[in-house]
Amino acid sequence: MVAVFCVVAVSVVVWKACAFVAMAAALLAVGWRVLAAPGSWRRRVGAAATPAGGAECGLSAAAIDALPASEYERPLGSGGAPACSVCLDDVRGGETVRRLPACGHLYHAACIDAWLRSHTTCPLCRSDLSPRRRRATATGRGHS
Repeated sequence: MVAVFCVVAVSVVVWKACAFVAMAAALLAVGWRVLAAPGSWRRRVGAAATPAGGAECGLSAAAIDALPASEYERPLGSGGAPACSVCLDDVRGGETVRRLPACGHLYHAACIDAWLRSHTTCPLCRSDLSPRRRRATATGRGHS
């Protein structure tokens, strides 16, 4: 009697485990197809949320290129080198850097350019660098 009970208990647990694994695999397969499909819901939501001008989430190439870039020169008598907050590496003399006009934070040009292609804010202080939003705020039409 005890042996029959043990066999039934083990088979029920194994059956439930197999059913759970099969259900999880099916959900994962369906979810993967939805996310990876061309025109998936993420792309449709992103397209609907895009501004009328068709711009993506970040700044345009023209807006990024308009930001001041220069060759970094380490000030005499300064302690350590500043660190780029995007790649976390020190900025060395002779490297091309950008100092963001909204806040003055300094980054490697390539690092901040990559960041700004998908964001419109400073990585450190979140100052908005979007030309459209800055104009709206300056004229008093910005959202609060």
